[in-house]
Formats: sequence, C-alpha cells, structure tokens
Amino acid sequence: MTNSGDFGGSQELDRLKAMLENWRNSLVDLSGRNRLLNFRHTRSATLEITTPSAQELVEGLARGWDFASLPDEELEACEGVRAGDVVLAKKGDRIDGIVTQKTTAPSLSRALNSLRAKATQVFNDYGLWTLNLGVGMLRWREDGAETTSDAPMILMPVVIERARNGRIRLRASDDEEPRLNPALKVKLQQFHIDWTPVAEQDPSDLQAVLSAATRAVGGKTGWQISDRVVLALFASHKESMYQDLLDNEDQVLGSDLVRAMALGPKSGLASDRFDFAEIQLDRIDELSPPEDSPLVLDADASQRQAVAAAVAGQSFVLDGPPGTGKSQTITNMIAGLMHAGRSVLFVSEKAAALDVVLDRLKSVGLDSYALALHSHNTSRKAVAHELGRALVEEPRAPQLSQQTLDQARELRLALSAYAEAMNEVRDPLGRTLHDVLGRVGQLSEAPVAYLSHGDDTPTGSKTTFRAETLSEEDLRLIVEATRAISEAWEAVADPSFPWRGLRAGLPHPRPVLEQAMAAWDALTTAVDRYRDLAPGGVPVTDQSGIDRLIALLRLLDVRTPVPEAWLNTDAFADEVDDRADAFLVELRRVQRARMAVRASVGERWQELSTRLTVERGEAEKALPALAPRGLDLAGLTEERARQLAGEFDATAGVLERTLHSLTGVSRLTGLTNPGNPEEARHLCDVIAVAGTEHRPLEDWLVPDGPAWAEDAAVAAVADAVAEFFTRREKVLSAQALATHHAGPGWAELRRELSAERPANEQALAALEPPGADIASLTGRQAAELAQRFATLAENLETAAGHADSPEPAGCDGAAEDRGGGGVCGGSARGASSAAHGGGRQRRQRRWHRRGRERPHERRGRRACGTAGRTGRLARGVGGGGRRSRALEPALPGGRP
Repeated sequence: MTNSGDFGGSQELDRLKAMLENWRNSLVDLSGRNRLLNFRHTRSATLEITTPSAQELVEGLARGWDFASLPDEELEACEGVRAGDVVLAKKGDRIDGIVTQKTTAPSLSRALNSLRAKATQVFNDYGLWTLNLGVGMLRWREDGAETTSDAPMILMPVVIERARNGRIRLRASDDEEPRLNPALKVKLQQFHIDWTPVAEQDPSDLQAVLSAATRAVGGKTGWQISDRVVLALFASHKESMYQDLLDNEDQVLGSDLVRAMALGPKSGLASDRFDFAEIQLDRIDELSPPEDSPLVLDADASQRQAVAAAVAGQSFVLDGPPGTGKSQTITNMIAGLMHAGRSVLFVSEKAAALDVVLDRLKSVGLDSYALALHSHNTSRKAVAHELGRALVEEPRAPQLSQQTLDQARELRLALSAYAEAMNEVRDPLGRTLHDVLGRVGQLSEAPVAYLSHGDDTPTGSKTTFRAETLSEEDLRLIVEATRAISEAWEAVADPSFPWRGLRAGLPHPRPVLEQAMAAWDALTTAVDRYRDLAPGGVPVTDQSGIDRLIALLRLLDVRTPVPEAWLNTDAFADEVDDRADAFLVELRRVQRARMAVRASVGERWQELSTRLTVERGEAEKALPALAPRGLDLAGLTEERARQLAGEFDATAGVLERTLHSLTGVSRLTGLTNPGNPEEARHLCDVIAVAGTEHRPLEDWLVPDGPAWAEDAAVAAVADAVAEFFTRREKVLSAQALATHHAGPGWAELRRELSAERPANEQALAALEPPGADIASLTGRQAAELAQRFATLAENLETAAGHADSPEPAGCDGAAEDRGGGGVCGGSARGASSAAHGGGRQRRQRRWHRRGRERPHERRGRRACGTAGRTGRLARGVGGGGRRSRALEPALPGGRP
C-alpha cells in the first residue's frame, strides 16, 4: 500500500492520483461517441440480426450460420409485401439462414465485405479482433434526459468466411472468447449501479446474463433489457486497460517508475534512482567485451551499449529512426535478460513489431522461451498449448569452446586497434586519417583551386589537386576563401537569382519590385482559399505546392459533375453505391415493364393510344363483387382473353342445358324452379334422397313433417337411453352381489364355475358326519375354515406318525371298547386313535401290496375312515370362497 509518508506529503500523493486518473480517463470514452455505450446503425458497418432468435443464434454459432438468400434487387410492393420488406428463400417452414435488415444480396454482400475488411485491417495493425456480435441490449439514458442509448452487454467474437457452396458464413472465432462489455461496467458506476452480479456470469450463458442485468437495473425508470443481436466492430481493449488501472491503483501508485514519469523532477526520488552512467563507446570493448556478452544477433557499439544497460537492470528510453536496428537490439536485450535469469514482457502498440521480434527469437532458437500473447494467441486454448509445449521441450544452447572465444578476442583486439588508428588525430592537418581519406576521395577529380608557393608547377597549365603538398596553413586559407566566395556565389551560379543581370545605369527596380509584391499578395490570397487541398492543411508557400494546386483545380474543369458532398464526406462511397443501386433498381423495373407490355400487347405496344390508363373501369371493378368471384382482367393477355372467351361460351351452353333439365325435374316433382346454383344443388339433393334405400316417410313430406320427425327421433333416442340405464343398473347390482359373496376378487374367478353345485360338493352333505356347506361361506369364513382344517390335518399326520412307531399307544383297544367312536368324540384320545387308525390303514395298504392282510384291518378301517376323509376335506378348502383341486380326490365321483 502507498501512503503519504512515501511521498513526503499528501500533496504529492494527490498529484500522482490525479495524474493516474487522467491517464485512465484518456483511455475510455464514456460519451455518446463510443459505440459500446451508444450503438447506432450505419449504412455499411453494422447489421441488425432479426432471425434466428438470440438464444438459437448463440447455440449454433460454433458450427456456423449461413446468411439467408436474398434477391439481387428489391422487389416491387405487392399484396402482402411492402416496399423495403425482406423477402427470403425458405425451405419448408424453416428460414434458411441469418436474416438482417438488408433487402438485397448486393447490399448485404457489401456490408459483410466492409466489416471483414475493416476488422482484418485493425487486426493486422494492432493485433485486435474487433468483429463481434453484440448480444443483448441495455437501453439506458442519463438522469433527466429524454433520449435513450443502446449498449450491447455481451461481445462474441465472430469471423465472416465464404463456404464452399459460395454462401457467406458467420461462425464463432476459434481464437477469441466471449466477454462482457467492459465500457458498460465503467459507465454504470456513474449511476451507482452494482454490475458485479452480471460480471460474475458466464458470457456464453445468455439467459443468465439477461436475468442478472434485469435485476441490476430494475430500479431505473425507462431502462430496458432486450435480446437484440447486432453485428459490428467493437473495440474494447482500452476499457480493459482502464479497468486494470482502476483495480490495481495501489500497485501503480507504489511504482517508482510511474512516480517518476508522472511527477518528473518533483517526484522526490533519489537522484541516482534512475540516473546511471552509460558505458562510453570507446570503452565498450573493455567494459563489455562481446565474447562475454550474451548477444544472439549482430550489434554495433551503440546497440551493445543499450544491451549492457538493460542487462544491468537500468531503466531508459531507446530512441532511433526506422531501420536503425531497434528490433534487433530488443532481441539482444531479451536474450541477455534471459541469460541473466530474468523474465521479460515485451509490449507494443503495433502487432507487426511483436511479430518481428518473435521471428528473430525463432531464428536463433529461442522461441521455446517465448509466449506470444497477442492477436490470435490470447485464447485459453492457445495459451495452454504453448505452455504444454514449453513443458515438453528441452531446448539446449550450444556452448562455444574456449579456443573459439580466444580467437574471437584476438580478432576483436586487432579490429579495435585498426579503428583507433584510423580515428587518431594526426599532424600536419590536425585531422584523423579517416576524415582525410574521405575528403581526399571527394576532391580527387576536382580542378586545382589553389597552389602553394613551393609548388614548381608552371602557371597556367592544367593540373589536378595534389594533396601531399597541402599544409595546415594552406587548408585554412582555402576554407576562408571558400566562405568568402560562397556568400556571393548564388548570383553567379543560380540563373533564377532575382538580381541577376542588374547593372549600373539601369532604371530603378522599385516599380518592378512593387508589382512583384502585389502579384505575390494576390497569389497568396488566391491560394489561401484552397487551404483544405494542401497536404495537412499547411499553407502553400513554394512553387511545387502552387503547381500541385493548379493541377487539382484543372481537374475540376474536366471532371463529370458530382454532388459536392461526395468530395467532402468520409463515407461518400456508401452514398454513391446506394444511389447506383437505386438507379439500377429503377432501370430493371423499367426493363421489366417494357417486357411485360410487349408480352401482353405485342411488339406494337408503343402504338397504343396514350389515352389508355391503368385505372380500371366500373364494369371491371364490379367483377370481384360477383358470386363466384370474377376474373382479374388486368393480368390477361390478348391470346389468353380470347381463349377464356371460348371457354366461357362453352360453359354458358352447358349451364343453359342443365337449367332446362332441372326445370323439367322440378315440374315432375312439384318443386320450385331453381333460380341460382344454390337452389339447383338443393333440388339435386332432394332427387338423390328419393333414390336411397331408406327413404323418408311420406308423413314427413308435409308442412309439419320435419317437426314430427324431429320429435320421433328424440323419443327414439330417449328410449335407447332409458334402456341403457336399465342395463347399467342390473350390471351394477350384479357386481355388488358378487363383491358381497365372493369378495373384491370375484372378477378373478374362473368362467367355468356356475351357480349349480357340482357333484363332489353335493356329496359333502352325505358324509358321516356331514361336510361343510361351502355355498353359504363368505371369503373370510372360508379362509378361517381352511386354516382350521389345515391345523387339524397337521395333527392327524403327526398322530399317524406315532401310530407307525414300534410301541403303539394302545388306541386299538380303546377304539374297539368304544365301538369305533374314534374322532367323533372330539377328544385328544379320539384324535390319537384316528391317527393310529390312519397309520394302520397305511400299513394295510402295504400289506395289500404284499398280497397279505393285517389281522385288525377291518377294525382300523372303521376307526379311521372318517378321519381320513375329514383331513382330506380340510386340505381341499381354499380361501375366498374358491374350491381347490386338492379337494377333488376326496369327494365321491371325482368330478372337478
């Protein structure tokens, strides 16, 4: 953080903050001239996309959109189409491509080509891609203002390309990413609107951005959010720099370099903070030997001086005209700083300068250490790819041997000694050898201008200058004589010298001078009228400027007359193109009219009377009111009119014969003669009814017949409805009865069951003791009875098991003493006896299979017969009133 103590007082800090604010404000334009805040359509630099919708357009931008096909010229207004409407080519019910406000293919093509050309030019110059879709519009206005402005909220970089099918295509840029309008955030800070919730949204999520923006400006009257989409050039790099300076204000204020640039000598910094002593050029080889310097390109002494200062960490400004090797020096600086382990950020306003330095680094094998962050290299994908490449590659720098370094040092010393000898000041002339050789080379072909007194060359003979005879004094005398002659030499050498030829005894030159001054003033006044034609608006003061102005004025006499606005408007080409297009449209319209008239009337259409007008007569106007509608005679040719006349004659004959036939039929049937096509159709309908199988009754064909027929139909329907409800009541009663007796599952009973009891169920009553009455049981009662029978069957099975054991329980005697009462008593002993009897019965079956008979066979069969049937009966009764097949073997007759 920066505080006032760092500056020696709050006054310096305030001055630095004010300077920083001025820098920021100079970057961003918050007025109505900024297209990011006040979007306005122009003739050729903007397009309004009306179809598809914003959401659909954004979703399909990755694969690209074609522009809808348009006619080559604007169509004439007709029914359903007004002048200026966009007429599209459609595929089914789907519009084929992007629709804009342009109505013709040439105008759309010019606009797209202009956008692409301007975007490419800006990119080549500055490395910035400015062709964007402005998606989502904020309509805002200043407090108290009536006029509104539109500002795009999302900027989506796009490219315009021509597809293989020849159609122009719009797709998302692969090298740029969508972003929010940075100028809008800066502007809304003046209205104290918190735009942070909008800035946190993903620019590719249109609905999220629109929803957040709607909430952010909800309290502003007259402000609106819409999903408009426009295509234009939007440059937003300066607004990003503004936001960067604003977000990092403390770091900027804390920089000594920024402080020195802003406050200058009043910055309060130490005198040696940025001042440093440059290495003298004559000592550059001594203090910074080239064999010890990390130079990758050729460099002279001044360039090596700048490289040495940069490697030493000094801050300085390197100035030089174009072509003096600045980019070469910068490349050597970057290489030297990299050799010292430093990181370098090279920034330039022009992309060309960045590319030149990058190419030089590539030429020396240092591109692996360089990361381009401009133009198409700023996307996340490109940066990630370059970082990945740097991690994978392992560049190795070749090392020079010590012998090579020593040889280079020896060569440098020899060359430096030669240079020192050439530039050493020597007598007798007091000049260096380099200077003397240069001057002598220039004077080698010059005639002798001066000979010293010691020269023995005869006077008057032609000879050349002999430098070896020249002394320092001779040189001084020659220079002084040359200066004296040069002051008067112009009158001798220049034929246009004003006073050339002036002699004593001639008239006084003042009148001529006054005439010349008057002519000069008149010429100056005349030339000043055309100041705008001069380059840069600078007044013309020389002969070449006068000649150029005369040539331009002569062009005015030979040119074709054009509106003056074409010569003083920047966008005059658009206006010329628009007028040319309008003229071509009118010309094509005239040509179509001539062709239409020739097709309708013939080659002699020009012979038609001029009294004929396009207005329709009263009879022709009445045709549309006929029933059916009459023909449109305006579109008929002579041939077609004659053809239709023949068809109408034939149709009239058919109608006349049909009317005669219908009149005869109406007389036979006693009906009214038809007076129009509708009555004729009614007559035909009556005759058709007479021929059907179910003809109406005779009583219906009386005045009150239809009402009687309607009453009869209503009664028939009422009887049918009553019968339906009767059957419905019977069905509902039967369902209720079935539910009561058989339970909710009555519908699951098999269809073969009937109300009559089967033989095996009737045999239950003949058992001794009698079996259960199944017919009177409900579902629940049958389930309970089945449970009791199941329990009893288990007991009987258990008892039968005991009966088969080696020591019987003695039930034989007990059963015999009680007269075979067995299970009828209901006691546990009876159950045991029954079980014992059952066991004997099973053994009896085994004896029978062996061909023998047990002694107590008869007695066991009497005791256990009933129990066996009862057990089988218990196992045969199922729940829900249904009879199980397990019961069937125990019933007499065996009928299921």
